[in-house]
Amino acid sequence: MATPEDARKRKGTPGPWEVEDRDERLLIWADGNHDAIAIIGTVAEGADEDAQEKYEEEQRANARLIAAAPAMYEALEGFVRWVDAGYPDGPQAVQEAALKALAFAPEPVE
Repeated sequence: MATPEDARKRKGTPGPWEVEDRDERLLIWADGNHDAIAIIGTVAEGADEDAQEKYEEEQRANARLIAAAPAMYEALEGFVRWVDAGYPDGPQAVQEAALKALAFAPEPVE
């Protein structure tokens, strides 16, 4: 079982991450990084117009969730620290971090 110390050894690309719409693909970028973290296709081969629209909407939501990962990780890490410390600052600080992470995910793709 992973310990809190193991979890703090995060090796992923630091955030914030952004979503960019480009040529039937959604690219997830890290701030200042010129390599895409993820590329998500938005074309459902052979789909009718309604199915294509639904597929693209789902893919955009998926891209926003992926891009929110650093903020979600930060919120979860804050919760672990809060629990480890015996709940010193009250739930407000943890709730604020979680709300920050959740607020990132539904932002529209530009």
